[in-house]
Formats: sequence, structure tokens, C-alpha cells
Amino acid sequence: MLNVSKLSDKMKIAFERDSICPGDDMFVPHLKTFSFAKPPFLSELFDGGLVVNYLPCVSGTKTIWVAMIEGTCVARIEHCCYTVRRTKVELLVEDKPMWATQVFFQADGQEQLK
Repeated sequence: MLNVSKLSDKMKIAFERDSICPGDDMFVPHLKTFSFAKPPFLSELFDGGLVVNYLPCVSGTKTIWVAMIEGTCVARIEHCCYTVRRTKVELLVEDKPMWATQVFFQADGQEQLK
């Protein structure tokens, strides 16, 4: 019988994203892999410090991202770093454990902060 707990010890999820400005292109590809003891819930994946520290900041703006998993838009994320890095996450699907191995963050616009 397959030991699922041993497999889940090595669960890895890759984050990849669009570039958001010309200077950001210097560091492509924007790929970072995270390890998990068990498949994380979508809310854990997007509401924790992973997204805050992974997504870039553009001074004076709020960047809007959509998180894509296997071709499905699963979350909308507003990210800014006016004085501190902050995110606001809206899940667009049911919160459940994530078994996919990649999340792609697609830039969906920027708004000037006032």
C-alpha cells in the first residue's frame, strides 16, 4: 500500500509570476518553490506570509494579481507596500487543500495610492 504521509512530507508548490515593470524583468524567471508538510489549504497559501514576501512592490501603487491554478482563477490579491507590505485576498473558489504543484500570479492592474 502507498504511504501517502511519506509523499506529503515532500509536497512542493512552485510560485511563478508576471513581471510588473522593466526593472523587474532583470530577475526573470520569477520562480520560487515552497515546501509543505501536507497539502495547504488555499487560504493558508494566499493569506500567509508567503504571498506577502513573494509578490513585488511598486512604490506608490497597489498591484492587483489573480492567482491561477491549472487554468482556473482561484484568488484575487491586492498587494501594496505603502509603509508596510500588505495584502488583501479574495478566494474565488471553495477553500480546500491544494494538490497542484504550481501557482501562477498574473498581474491584473495597478492603482496609484493617494
